[in-house]
Amino acid sequence: MGTAFPPQHCDRIPHCRDGSDEENCPPQLACASTEWTCGDGTCIPLEGRCNGRYECRDYSDEDRCPACSPGEWTCMNGDCIPTAQHCDRIPHCRDGSDEENCPPQLACASTEWTCGDGTCIPLEGRCNGRYECRDYSDEDRCPACSPGEWTCMNGDCIPASQHCDRIPHCRDGSDEENCPPQPACTSTEWTCGDGTCIPLEGRCNGRYECRDYSDEDRCPACSPDEWTCMNGDCIPTAQHCDRIPHCRDGSDEENCPPLPVKKMWRCLDGCFIPAYQRCDGQVNCYDGSDEDLCRFIYAQLFM
Repeated sequence: MGTAFPPQHCDRIPHCRDGSDEENCPPQLACASTEWTCGDGTCIPLEGRCNGRYECRDYSDEDRCPACSPGEWTCMNGDCIPTAQHCDRIPHCRDGSDEENCPPQLACASTEWTCGDGTCIPLEGRCNGRYECRDYSDEDRCPACSPGEWTCMNGDCIPASQHCDRIPHCRDGSDEENCPPQPACTSTEWTCGDGTCIPLEGRCNGRYECRDYSDEDRCPACSPDEWTCMNGDCIPTAQHCDRIPHCRDGSDEENCPPLPVKKMWRCLDGCFIPAYQRCDGQVNCYDGSDEDLCRFIYAQLFM
C-alpha cells in the first residue's frame, strides 16, 4: 500500500491509488460566511466564486455559474460576451454559439457598402486602399485603376504617362512590354538611349539631360582652344603643363617639358614664375613666397 503525506491526507481528493487517504476522515469544518465551499470541502474567498478563474483545486468554483450580467450574452459553454457581439457575424464565443441561429442581416443603405461579414461601411471606404471592413473584404476584387492610371499585370497602378516611356515603373516591368515603336526625334533633337528626345544643344554640354545619362556618353574631342584630359575632360589649353593639375586624373601635368630656369624664379612650392614678378607687390606664387623677404631685399639695395 502506498503512503500519503499529511498535507494530502483527508483533503477530499484521493491521492492514493486505492483511495485510502480519504477513508475514515474526520468531518470537514464548515467554511465561514465569507467563504465558498469547494467540491472537495476546501474553502476559498467568496469573491472567488464564478470570477472566471479557478480557485478550487477541483475547479468547482467555476462550475454551474449563474447567467451572465444584463449587458452580456451567455454562450452555450457558459462564457459571457458583450451583447453587442451576439450575431455580428464574428465568432466571439469559444464554441462559436454566438453566431448560430442568427436572424438575417439587414441590408446596408444605398450610401453604404456591405462587407463580407454583413456589416456596413461608408461607400467611399470601398477600394480606397485602407481596410474598413473587419474581414478586409472592402479591398478584395477591386476594379481596375482610375482613368488617369495604367494597370500593371500584377494589379499595381501607375500614372498613364509612365506607360511605354522606356523606363519600368511597374514592379513586374509590364508597363514596358508590347509597346509601339518609339517615334523618331526631330532634326533639332537628340535621341537618348531610352528613346526619349532632348534639345540638340543638350548633347555633350556637361549636364545630364537624358534620364539614362546617355547624352554625356562618348562625347567628341574638346574644342580647338581646349586640351583633352586622359579621362575625356576638357580644360583650357593655357592650363596644360602650368604645373597645377586641372584634369581630375592629373594628366594635364604629365610628360610636360621642363620649364627654362633662365629668367624664371622658382617658388618654394616648386612652381616657376617670370623673374620680373618677384617682389612686384603682387602674390604670383601659390604659396606667396615670391613676396617673402622683399623688404629685406629692398633695404639691402638702398643702403
